Amino acid sequence: MGRKDSGTAGPSQPAYEVNARVSCKTTFDQQYHAADIIDRKQDGKTGKWRYYVHYLEFDKRLDEWVGQERVASIAKVASADGLHRVASGGGSGDLGPMAGDQKMTRRLKRQYTEIHHVPAALEELPPIDQHLEKEHQEKTKVKNIQTVELGRHEMDTWYYSPYPEPHASCQKLYICEYTLKYFRKKKTLLRHLAKCQLRHPPGDEIYRSPPPPANDPAYVGGAVTSPPISMFEVDGKKSKVYCQNLCLLSKLFLDHKTLYYDVDPFLFYVLCEKDAQGYHIVGYFSKEKNSAEGNNLACILTLPPYQRKGYGRFLIAFSYELSKKEGRVGSPERPLSDLGAVSYRSYWTREILEVLREHKASLSIKDISERTAIRTDDVVKTLESLSLIKYWKGDHIISVTQKIVEEHLKTIANQRNIEIDLNRLHWTPYRQEPPAKKPCHEALRLVPAPSDLTAREIMAQLSPRFGWQHKLWNLSAVEALLEEHRPEFVPMFQGFPKLVQRIDAAKYLVLEVFGGFYLDTYVECFREPSDTLDGFDMIVQEDYPGAAVNSGLIACMPKHPAWKHAFDLMVERKDHDPKDTGFSTGPQIVRDMLLRWHNVTVGSNGLLPPLLKHPDGRITRIYKLGTWCTPCGYADNDCHEQFMLQRVVGSVNLTEMVAYHRFTATWLGYRDGVRPQAKDTVRAMFCKECTEELKQCRAQQLTEAPS
Repeated sequence: MGRKDSGTAGPSQPAYEVNARVSCKTTFDQQYHAADIIDRKQDGKTGKWRYYVHYLEFDKRLDEWVGQERVASIAKVASADGLHRVASGGGSGDLGPMAGDQKMTRRLKRQYTEIHHVPAALEELPPIDQHLEKEHQEKTKVKNIQTVELGRHEMDTWYYSPYPEPHASCQKLYICEYTLKYFRKKKTLLRHLAKCQLRHPPGDEIYRSPPPPANDPAYVGGAVTSPPISMFEVDGKKSKVYCQNLCLLSKLFLDHKTLYYDVDPFLFYVLCEKDAQGYHIVGYFSKEKNSAEGNNLACILTLPPYQRKGYGRFLIAFSYELSKKEGRVGSPERPLSDLGAVSYRSYWTREILEVLREHKASLSIKDISERTAIRTDDVVKTLESLSLIKYWKGDHIISVTQKIVEEHLKTIANQRNIEIDLNRLHWTPYRQEPPAKKPCHEALRLVPAPSDLTAREIMAQLSPRFGWQHKLWNLSAVEALLEEHRPEFVPMFQGFPKLVQRIDAAKYLVLEVFGGFYLDTYVECFREPSDTLDGFDMIVQEDYPGAAVNSGLIACMPKHPAWKHAFDLMVERKDHDPKDTGFSTGPQIVRDMLLRWHNVTVGSNGLLPPLLKHPDGRITRIYKLGTWCTPCGYADNDCHEQFMLQRVVGSVNLTEMVAYHRFTATWLGYRDGVRPQAKDTVRAMFCKECTEELKQCRAQQLTEAPS
């Protein structure tokens, strides 16, 4: 609930600047703690200051606005109260990770970090993520919404959430607990509820807790709960608005949840308590429909009023029961929040100890993983935290007796535990409908990059979910492909004065032979884009209207005849100024190729029509700028910066767009102070699910580049 400060400030109360470090009396324990001033505002009538502070010892969820009477210099508070040390980090009275003279070894530091959930420092993040993290911290440093009213509960929020304006500027939001629709005023919510027919989450009810025994209606225990609970499976593709609203709500209580408006790839499992009025949301977890990393959970949240009641552990247990039905092991997506890490460690500990007790501690790590569906590395970390495992001659050995297992179980015997009655779980694993058969579903990248390692790391970080394998193409491999398919073009290819021209020609060649998706190295995919090719033979997007087509992302079917015109055009323009690579080999080649092949001309506005149908039946889809890939032309730096900032906080609607070109460290020149070292290699990355025919072609025609 919101809190108000009391008391008045004296006339000599100093005004502190933003970023100043002060001592602040908190509203949650009435003690002074070291804090940084994040923001401030002054009352126009009284002249008093209010400060938004972050306490160095505590998580951001406790950041708050306080009156100036609660703020003082650290030195002043320390001298006034010698008994209470104003801490500057590490927890109240905690001297840091290792008090005293104990040496902080790497192993002890790692254990401390895991136990206390210390987030990675900015400089420890991959370079590609540091800029995004800085923007995230800057944009989300001040909570925009202070409280929300959901059903019968009013909750203080913990973090920033990118609700759209004008809702984002409200101190308090009113949310319908059935639809999760949000309102600025209570009377608007009441009008909505009077018309709202929904009394449970959309989707299928897949679990309902059992009723108490007939002879003991007040019984609660095991899987029997009071009130009864239900789980609903909600498909993000079928109930898009509900799931987007759920993500916005959860972001108020999760700091580093990556929030996208594209919820299609996810299933949401919503836990509710049931009473006569309907089903009241308690929490949820989400999971990808098809996770390349084998994760069984992407995000988990128990709303604050329902915490410490065993619901968090129930949600975790439910995700593993689904994994067991799928016949595979699973693990949550990282990173976990601090509360999430505690909940998972508690769940893993109990499950592993129960299995060890049942089998009298005579199991291997693999055995435990198969019985619990917990991934082996999570099993190992949990056993290490309990000191029940040893590393001997290159292998992990479980070292435990039945007595030790019982002693550990006694320490957690009083934890709240809601069991799952598997007889009341009615669920079948999600099965994605197989796509229509096509000669190729590939993701291809050809790029110059500073090094093989850098290129691989960039690709893995920007498009980690899609199961792509990396394959390197050197120029000799491309020339071999040319010799096979377009031998007449080899001399011109070898004579290009610029590397980017050879890369342009190489990607046209590979798209012509194999089809699929071409993406520049720094194209970030929001989702697996193959389905966008359904019903079309080629997809492109205009770059700057009337001038070119974005050649950083192209999709087409194999053996597409339009590419012949691309090679013809490059030959015709071989004597053109080599500085104008966009015209001689780049984006304008793709645009003019389509005009020539379809035998059309552009309108007076210079724009291409959205659909072009060739007499042979092939259809080309031409997206307008910002509707399929990057929303900006490559030179629109202000637009890029604005879009990246919106991406960080999740306020961009990514329903239609599938990818974004960062234009970072590419041949275009200096971006973020980085200029690439040109290498005479081009690189390709193929999707694992390419056809056997393509595998054979690749084995016959291409050679792996040297490492």
